[in-house]
Amino acid sequence: MPVSDTERYEHSPLQDRSSIRLITLLPGNFSTPLRCQIAEFQKHSLTPYEALSYTWGDSEAPESIQICESADLEPTIQIVPITRNLYEALQRLRTEEPRKLWIDALCINQSDLEEKGHQVASMGQVYCKADRVIVWLGEDQAYPRTRALLTQDGKNRWPLTLPEVDLGELVTIPWFFRVWAVQEYVLPQHVSYQLGPLLIPAKHLESVVTRTGAYIDGNKRLYDQWKSICLLFEYRELVQKRMSNEGDPRLTLVRMFLDLTRQRLCKDSRDRIYSILGIYADANVFPDYTLPPQQVYQDFVSKSLIAGDFSILHECCIGIPNADEQSYVPFFGQSRSKTRYIPFVDPLGATYSAGLHQRPEVNINKGRNLSIQGFPIGTVHRKLDFTEAYNINLDYAGLVTAIPDANSETRNLPLHGTWGAIYQTIMTQYISSPDSTSHWRKDYEENRLSPQFSKPPYPHNSFFEVLVRAIRTDLNSDFDWLSSNGQIRTDAHLHRSRREILAERSLFWTEEGYIGLGSCHLQSGDEVVVFDGDTTPFLLRKNTLSDSAEDVYSIVSDCYVGGWMYGPFPDRTVKKDESFRRSLTKKLKGHKEGGRLALEPRIFVIG
Repeated sequence: MPVSDTERYEHSPLQDRSSIRLITLLPGNFSTPLRCQIAEFQKHSLTPYEALSYTWGDSEAPESIQICESADLEPTIQIVPITRNLYEALQRLRTEEPRKLWIDALCINQSDLEEKGHQVASMGQVYCKADRVIVWLGEDQAYPRTRALLTQDGKNRWPLTLPEVDLGELVTIPWFFRVWAVQEYVLPQHVSYQLGPLLIPAKHLESVVTRTGAYIDGNKRLYDQWKSICLLFEYRELVQKRMSNEGDPRLTLVRMFLDLTRQRLCKDSRDRIYSILGIYADANVFPDYTLPPQQVYQDFVSKSLIAGDFSILHECCIGIPNADEQSYVPFFGQSRSKTRYIPFVDPLGATYSAGLHQRPEVNINKGRNLSIQGFPIGTVHRKLDFTEAYNINLDYAGLVTAIPDANSETRNLPLHGTWGAIYQTIMTQYISSPDSTSHWRKDYEENRLSPQFSKPPYPHNSFFEVLVRAIRTDLNSDFDWLSSNGQIRTDAHLHRSRREILAERSLFWTEEGYIGLGSCHLQSGDEVVVFDGDTTPFLLRKNTLSDSAEDVYSIVSDCYVGGWMYGPFPDRTVKKDESFRRSLTKKLKGHKEGGRLALEPRIFVIG
């Protein structure tokens, strides 16, 4: 029903910024109105309470809850409008006894931006200290197939085939894709899900969701959603270990933003950052809803880079909309599944070390440009584009004649020659040890790499088939490329991984003879640079429209460059062939000292 101004409840200001409000949900049944009391509590003297995690839902047709001064039925009542989804949750949570709860929509004055800021900053502690967090998924009538999956007697055994629609319902429940769900789920020790009247232990639901992956592997949309949910489960385990001082140091605020909150839904885009600040008490970022989103994003990126965390820089790519005119600020509202371009860095797995041997030097000037130290390793000479079928848009004769002679740094790679360098560039993320020829052979033998490229779904006589044959000659003419039984793995997820690594990418080679893989938006003349303190090289493009007295660059993308992914480099030995050494030294614009190659560091200004 409509709520007039005289009926609407107004929160009293909190007496202390360290205080929180709790509601006491009063007893009742489905035929009686929802009633509660609201009171302020000091954090150091909190009474036991539970916290609710839920999806706000549609606010166009709000329900309401009565705010009472006492637990009796006297009509000293004011009204707070609430969404239908919260109304249904509270109906289910009512018991025969009063129940203390923390619920954001009722316990935070949403119209007071200052209070909202400091209360949001303390939400991590609210969920940590709750006796239990209840995740409201919705009414069970809305998810009949999910209810059946969660309550079946089959335990850990499902039929060999299940209708995709059954499993699709489970992995598309809106709560899983809510940005605030991350903090509210990973921090508390005790979590239960509620689906209608069903109270489901978190471990049971996690187990059921995890098992669905094998059944929806062929449906990209459902599989991507399933992966996102499973990643949330993994982060809960990682955060719980971190809270007990067993955590992975790579589990950073930036990493969680990139992996989880950036891809989830929210009404206020600033919450993609603010929603996880409670997980990192030492984060030098504070919720401020008076700031415009663009400033929030840039401050977040700037502080991360100055602190030496370059992860977010790898999300920047020309051709993908960004939240700001600055090329080092990625579009915060875009998920990877939509941008398609996937960075070369996976900080929770194996990583490269191109510039990690150097201390990062990063500054932000008054013009909001980024100054970062690094060293140039080449200039793009030409590119080769992949089509949607992941072939090369160039005839093979042209390819052979266009690529510079193999008498270059490619000779130092485990796979000798230009073809081997191309193959290593494309497939290096799937190789256990790129610097070892024996590991290359082992990976081929175990079918971890690309013999599959010459089979369906790749076209006959594709670029990859030609490439595979050429590299087989490079390795050994008698080397067995297949497994002992002659079978080739065709796992859907392996094909998907190989296709993803090439999505929105182009091969390129530099004037210096290096072969690389970067964004399909790269151009001839782009500079290849390794930043001090970062893991991979980057492609930079000089901004010809800048009115600055110094050169200003835009980030094109991160990139893979054969021979430059594992530092340190200033001490690398140049081959003894004097003509080759002089040529290479000249091309790299460095100078030789005692038979070694010294690269000159530069400050690059990124706009």
